[in-house]
Amino acid sequence: MRKKVFCLFFFIIGNLFASVSYNTAKKIEKSSPILSIVLYEDILANSKNKKVIQNAVNRLYYLYMRYNKYDDLFILNHEHPPGKSTQKKIDKLLKKISHDFRIEEGVLKEVFKLTVQKDISYRKKLLDLLKSEHDDLTLKYILKYIFAIKIKIKDFESLRYIISEFPILYPDLRMVYYVASREENVDKVMQELSAISDLSHAEKLDLLFYYATYLKNIGQYRMSVRFFRMSYSFSQKNQSKHSVNRSMLETAKTLLIAGKSKDGCKLIKGYKFPIENEGDEVLDIYCNKGKQNKKKLQVLKPSLVLLAEKENGQLYKKILKGL
Repeated sequence: MRKKVFCLFFFIIGNLFASVSYNTAKKIEKSSPILSIVLYEDILANSKNKKVIQNAVNRLYYLYMRYNKYDDLFILNHEHPPGKSTQKKIDKLLKKISHDFRIEEGVLKEVFKLTVQKDISYRKKLLDLLKSEHDDLTLKYILKYIFAIKIKIKDFESLRYIISEFPILYPDLRMVYYVASREENVDKVMQELSAISDLSHAEKLDLLFYYATYLKNIGQYRMSVRFFRMSYSFSQKNQSKHSVNRSMLETAKTLLIAGKSKDGCKLIKGYKFPIENEGDEVLDIYCNKGKQNKKKLQVLKPSLVLLAEKENGQLYKKILKGL
């Protein structure tokens, strides 16, 4: 009898903590929707309460679609199939993507269905689908999604396989793979890829950006800032001088990490920019919310703690030190 009571006690306590975590996530979602994502993901990974898990899944579907986190969305769609209403929204999204890619909707669905699988048996089928696509631009769009999803689920073996079968694979995508996997000497890879004579303007910009990201990830902040600035200079040819682009935002974040918060904030002070990821949100609060920034960041601390524990969480660690 004591054993049953003991087990029941821990079952109740476990569900209680799961509920508290969910309540925390809901509270933070009201303050900063994008920073609640990591809390819902944590609930999904650790909770045993089916109702809480389902609620977290529902919120994640909404938030992934709101912030265009399509790689996360398709992984979630595979692991936690939604209800009819949400599935209709996903099908509508797939229809839009297929129209933008100029690819049959059925083929696109099959690509995503195969991409979220890590099993080796799916690689050949995925490769056959890729090789059947003859439009270069369409193929690159599809590969970008495949790389994003495979990197997210850490299926680097499948990416190696795809790269080996596409010897002239786009230089910027190869760089994404090497930066994420760290399986090669990235400095050497950068030299080889940047030496390609017919690189497009966009490919040059992307190579600089991804190399700067790699340098930031390994703690070479001064060099990282240098390459982010170079990427920004390339991008300015096609942008308004009054806009903030991705390279400028990453420069500001890297300066913050390096302890140069005034320089980082000066780059974006007063600018409005779209929030594409959690780092953008934290940067905007830290630099553009004046005296209220510390108070708001304190409220968001549960999210910052989880983000700091993730790979390449230097920005959040730096922010937490100041709270």
